[in-house]
Amino acid sequence: MTTFTTYIKKQQRRNDPLGDFSRDFVYILRNHPKYPECQGTDTIVSETLFGHYNFLPTYAQQRDYILNALCSLWKEWLEYKHIGLKFDRPKRGYVYFFRLPQKQNVFKIGRTRTDPEKRIASVATRERTNLEIHDWMRIDHYDIIEKELHDAFHSSRLMREWFEVPPAEIDEAIRVYCLTDSTAEVRSILRGEV
Repeated sequence: MTTFTTYIKKQQRRNDPLGDFSRDFVYILRNHPKYPECQGTDTIVSETLFGHYNFLPTYAQQRDYILNALCSLWKEWLEYKHIGLKFDRPKRGYVYFFRLPQKQNVFKIGRTRTDPEKRIASVATRERTNLEIHDWMRIDHYDIIEKELHDAFHSSRLMREWFEVPPAEIDEAIRVYCLTDSTAEVRSILRGEV
């Protein structure tokens, strides 16, 4: 799990107040002799807004937008820390939609770093059933997208990663995600099925 300290350090490339805060924070950590009051803060024990706010240079502590930026960064980290999201290096992988051949509305929605065409055999063995591929997406932040899809279809959940959903709703979800990520690859499009 990414700590808030690590998360702050990873935001330096951002072109917004969060990036400004991150650059100030890292500058302090690298220049302890110039900031004796900040010595020993390279690893932060207390993950509180006040604790981090005190590490800012004096001139920045007077600016409301810096505090607002820090609050935003904290909320962002709280939202994504459970999946270890790193904004500077998105994870690319597959979200797959496997289904039961005898029940066209029952889908397993999962994620993998390997090709779903190869992954399906191991999933079928583990689940002790025959499966077929309905579709898959190769997309950035595949781990987040899988979780969002599970949340979106939560009312149709049968168990764990299994959902009873009309195929049209799966296809619509794929279209929505592919519109927001121009680099996404989709099995149905690659095969000319759409």
